[in-house]
Amino acid sequence: MSVKSMQARVNPVYLTAKTAVCLMERAKIPGAEEIACALALDDKALLQNMKDEETILGNALVVEAKYRTMCRLIEASGIMTSVDLPCGYTPKAIYMTEHGRKFVGLDLPIVIQEIEPIIRQLAGQAENVTFYGVDATNYSSLKAALYDVSGPLCISTEGMMMYFSDDEADTVIANIQCLLSEYGGCWITPDPEYALQFCGTFQAVFGEESLAKLMATRDTAQGQED
Repeated sequence: MSVKSMQARVNPVYLTAKTAVCLMERAKIPGAEEIACALALDDKALLQNMKDEETILGNALVVEAKYRTMCRLIEASGIMTSVDLPCGYTPKAIYMTEHGRKFVGLDLPIVIQEIEPIIRQLAGQAENVTFYGVDATNYSSLKAALYDVSGPLCISTEGMMMYFSDDEADTVIANIQCLLSEYGGCWITPDPEYALQFCGTFQAVFGEESLAKLMATRDTAQGQED
């Protein structure tokens, strides 16, 4: 078994993170193509389990809408330090530094090892970008990653909470609450409504065929989670 195969089995959600950047590339989000190229991603391989091009389109629209909405909400907060938990492989760090913000990317160590050198090459102001491998359920891990950061913080969480058990989610929420109590700021996440995002988007685009497209998306996601 290759090293990457072993890493994928130990850290299954990192495959969904790579799928997300391929969908961003399809949606022509700035920076996504360069990141996918640097990671040597083959979108045909990562997206091959999706039923058809229409299903891929629906997923790309959901990913694009969430990404652009989150960027706008972070900007609207007025807070100049963006803490992305998890940061994944998205070009958000590039966007935030281009718009004068400090970006702190937090994710699984396997993700950080891959994305940090890529972003440092692509970001125009790499000095405003930092990355740390963390365990979101461990407060000491999160606190250590922010040792040289001053508040307030705009913490963004996208595509993470649904992977936790109820107890783990409660722990993560408590950890974020502790960080905001100390640093000040806000927490922005679309995760509690992720199912509604998919249903609403697919219904608007595909009408009567939306349920079949959603089932194909569900099967693909469950395969990656397993």
